[in-house]
Amino acid sequence: MRHVPRRHTALHAAGVTITPYPTLRQILFLLVVAFPVSQFLVFPAFGEQSTHAGLLAAELFLLWMAALALRRGKWVAEDVFLLNAVPSRALWITLLAATGASVVVSAFDMAVAAGFEMIPWSQPLYAAQMLVRIQLIDNLFSALLVLLTVVVVTAVCEEALFRGLIFTGLRYHYGPGAAILGSALLFAAVHLNPWQFPALFLLGLFFAALVHWTHSLYPAILAHAANNALSVLAVNSRAHTGIDLLGAIEPVPVAVLVAAGGALIAGIRWLRRIPPIMPILSPFSRPAPADGLPTV
Repeated sequence: MRHVPRRHTALHAAGVTITPYPTLRQILFLLVVAFPVSQFLVFPAFGEQSTHAGLLAAELFLLWMAALALRRGKWVAEDVFLLNAVPSRALWITLLAATGASVVVSAFDMAVAAGFEMIPWSQPLYAAQMLVRIQLIDNLFSALLVLLTVVVVTAVCEEALFRGLIFTGLRYHYGPGAAILGSALLFAAVHLNPWQFPALFLLGLFFAALVHWTHSLYPAILAHAANNALSVLAVNSRAHTGIDLLGAIEPVPVAVLVAAGGALIAGIRWLRRIPPIMPILSPFSRPAPADGLPTV
């Protein structure tokens, strides 16, 4: 297939250049503005009394910035955020693959952390404590609060931005490879946590690949929520029962790691066999056949 030239990807009207998807310049400008404000102004302002309130406000601010960019760019929300239907079985398979990916990436993260300690260059204690504290559950109210902020809202807002607006913009202008790699790099970088950058990058690659295979944002949201939910489960299991599910203290048992890797590989293979319901509009996409005729 021959790629459509870059000069054909923009529309020119009344002297103004309009692209149907965000450009790299618009993406970087959005991140440079949104994340410093979110992390250094919004989160501290609302998180002084409650860390969960700060997280909720910061994530919703990111979603608001994405919506504002959508309006200013005159883009179509369904296209930019890839709000396409997806087969229900794809969601169940995504859940299987996401569980395996979470365990594998967690083990990798612990290995990276051990390597940093040898330098020595370990994560500051206060940062590690905050990551644990925000996931702790003591009663029904705190359980609902953690479910809302850490699992649901974080997954929806971050996926809408990174695997929605950013992924589709990069894919339209540069192709799927650049979109998967670029969105994962940006996702890992803006968390401002160099100790977890490798793990966040791997998760970003997995979430972006889900969007690429299914042409929909929903599997990535589900996978992100499942990863966060598993982290919450592991933190509370360790805090309340002493059982270390994800190897935060002791290495993950080899049998568990093998089972997780098998679930990840099987889930990916099954997911790739399911044809997406909707195409992705892009100069890098093969056009749909007309009147049932094959394309060449």
